[in-house]
Parts: sequence; structure tokens; C-alpha cells
Amino acid sequence: DKLKETQVPATAYAARWFMCAYVNVLSGRSVMRVWDCLFFDGPVVLFRIALALLKAVEGELAQVTEMDECFESLNSAKGLEIETLLQISDKCFG
Repeated sequence: DKLKETQVPATAYAARWFMCAYVNVLSGRSVMRVWDCLFFDGPVVLFRIALALLKAVEGELAQVTEMDECFESLNSAKGLEIETLLQISDKCFG
């Protein structure tokens, strides 16, 4: 809802995530793990990681009022460890 309020379309952030397979979003170690999961489980992993990233910064996003603050919150996800994202993904999607 907050992304809609600040008029940030999903294509503004998710397109970069998907087209670059998280290279510009996560640390190198995390990207390699995402790619391992991608080759093992298929493209559904890309969507699960995207939703896990959004869930991980949900608290920060709830506080923003401007579009640029949304992007700052989404960019802060780069510091997240891949294990954290995979745990969030497993918890939310089984």
C-alpha cells in the first residue's frame, strides 16, 4: 500500500531485480546463492526473493512519505544476508 501511496510502480524496482537477476541489488555471495536456487528450483525463486526483499524492508517502507525514500528503503536491502531472505521466503511461501 505504501508503494502505491508514494506512486512507486513495481516496474520501477522489480524490473531491475529480475532483468539483472539481483546482481545490482544483493552482495556477490548472495547473488551466487540466488543463482544456485534459480538453476535448481527455476524462475519462481526470483519472485520469492523479490517478495522476501519487500517483506524485509516492510517496516522501513511503512515510514516513508516520498518516492525517493521508498527507493532508499529498497536499496537498503543490499545489506541483507541471503540466509535471511531465504528464511523469510520459506516462512512466507513454504
